[in-house]
Amino acid sequence: MAAARARPARISGVWPVTVTIDSADLPPQSYRLCVDQTGATLIAADLAGRFYGQLTLLQYLSLHRGAETWAAFECQDTPCYARRGVLVDLGRSTADLAMLRQLVRVFARLRYNELHLRLYDDELCGVRFEDLPFGHENPFALSLEDLAALGREAQAHHLTLVAELESWGHVGALVYHRP
Repeated sequence: MAAARARPARISGVWPVTVTIDSADLPPQSYRLCVDQTGATLIAADLAGRFYGQLTLLQYLSLHRGAETWAAFECQDTPCYARRGVLVDLGRSTADLAMLRQLVRVFARLRYNELHLRLYDDELCGVRFEDLPFGHENPFALSLEDLAALGREAQAHHLTLVAELESWGHVGALVYHRP
């Protein structure tokens, strides 16, 4: 981000925020933000860039909440990596839908764009299948509807949900579920 300009902005009355999407000179997921006494201008490369730029503007406004003046600034932000994610291992620990939705919101604020869910392993199954015994031993296991709802929540926050589906290769898991 660029350094703040020295001129403080005095805010009173209506303070407009202009948001446009223009991918002509910005890489994917990036944005340019200008804030001064006349308002804020956010130019984003795409919807994800707009989302990240709005997060930055909200952080800036929260930092200066209640102040009569604050420094005007300009910044351009482009992610260093196209894929920024985190793994949640539901095959070895439990997490209910409410916690996973909260994690989606936290990860979005951290500008992650992938949530990798390891759904099952030897120890546990994080998904409950109606007609199969898998997942019924876990009271926090997600139904397929829950998994779809989590996917929609992630998509609304510009995260790709990467659900790890693999064969039950561990003998212990097969014997446990199919004695």
